[in-house]
Amino acid sequence: ILRFIFTGRTEFSHGCYVFSLILFFIRSTWFLSMHEKLGPKIVMISKMIEDLLYFMCIFMVYVLAYGIAVQSLVYPDVTEPTYSVFWGIFVRPFYETFGEPSMEEIGATDKCTNDTDAQWPYDHCPDQGAKTVFALILKSIYMVLTHVLLLNLLIAMFN
Repeated sequence: ILRFIFTGRTEFSHGCYVFSLILFFIRSTWFLSMHEKLGPKIVMISKMIEDLLYFMCIFMVYVLAYGIAVQSLVYPDVTEPTYSVFWGIFVRPFYETFGEPSMEEIGATDKCTNDTDAQWPYDHCPDQGAKTVFALILKSIYMVLTHVLLLNLLIAMFN
């Protein structure tokens, strides 16, 4: 059906097939729950996934708080909801949790412009001055909070 709806573009239908294959493999693990030794482990995994969902809710609060604060401090002139705003609020803080600090996005780069109609990828010059210093302080606090507190909370939840 998807091939007829999206003629000439099979990326969406291919993505749906891949997603359904992943769901099939996840669902097929429930057949292992009848096994004497693997059954309890499948039950443990399902309970851990439930705990992980609660942790992800807490984690997303921190990601959104940090992402919105830094995006508004460093790029105050970007007001339209573009992909760069989405990247700055969600994706960049998520990768910073895992050790990708992306320090070049806070400081000025040689490819930036002050044109208000500039497009992705972050062609807008970051705001310089006290806002940048405050954003760097927020970044360090965020890195400490996510690495020390939230990851230790995750480890404690699974013990």
